[in-house]
Amino acid sequence: MPGPNDTPQNEIMVMNADGSNLRSLTGHDKSLGGAGSPDWSPDGELIAFDIYSGARTGNYLINADGSGLKYLGAGCMPTFGAGGDRLAFSWSGTGMALMDLAGENREVLTPDGWGAQFSPNGKWVSYQSYGRTPTTRSINITIIDVASKEKRVILEGDEATRYSSIYWNMEWSPDSQQICFKGRIANSSDRYEVATTSIDGSSKGFRILTKETTDTDFGWHPDGSRILLAKTSPKHLGGPRLHVCDLKTGEITLLETQPLDMPNHSGVWSPNGKQIAFVSRRNPEPVPFQQIAASDRTASTGSATPELPPDR
Repeated sequence: MPGPNDTPQNEIMVMNADGSNLRSLTGHDKSLGGAGSPDWSPDGELIAFDIYSGARTGNYLINADGSGLKYLGAGCMPTFGAGGDRLAFSWSGTGMALMDLAGENREVLTPDGWGAQFSPNGKWVSYQSYGRTPTTRSINITIIDVASKEKRVILEGDEATRYSSIYWNMEWSPDSQQICFKGRIANSSDRYEVATTSIDGSSKGFRILTKETTDTDFGWHPDGSRILLAKTSPKHLGGPRLHVCDLKTGEITLLETQPLDMPNHSGVWSPNGKQIAFVSRRNPEPVPFQQIAASDRTASTGSATPELPPDR
């Protein structure tokens, strides 16, 4: 049985797209805290991610086989640029930033916004941004040119006032021409949608994929045909499961190859489409009952089952 103080923990998992060779990259070290926001390097050899532990969030790097875990310093949601030698990330209290794979040579691109995401071609970083007038506050998606630092917002017209929140971990299309994101409808506390927009402006291309409640992370298949997202499944209790949105038909279906016994989210395909990294909330490993101290057994008697930690 699990220890009385153990609770499920978010782990970075990797599997082949057909469900074979499932493995945890971070579950061996329970001291790390909850992991999230995985992103593959362009060569498929590394995975960047963040870990939340208490009040601190840090960036990490690990080999795709689970070896070579490296702490990269403060920040969250690291994503690779085209060359694979730099990461864009959000740096709380500082801004949208870049760093190398040692966590050094940090460069702040802009002090505003949240949710930095490198475009696959390495030209831009997108992020959630705010605009203000004397009477209103608007929310948008801004992209900043990494070389020139030129910025432009990409939600226009009705879309520029459509959302009261735009969530972190938006996703670029493989050709760096579109962004997939989750937004909360303005003047609503419980209406959301997942949409794609052209980076040339939403007037050049805007599409609502679903109005169902989903997680905030997405994964665009390298061939551009479909997007991984996480939402509840009527057949499976206890949290979201990975689903696939077919961009040609708009149909959203359960990813049957994933382990369905526990919640899964934040799925991203490897650059060749043959593997999927994702976050799963694994149960603690069982330990023999006699190894638990009597005082702990007494303290746990009659206690309610702990709530699952919230998805990030």
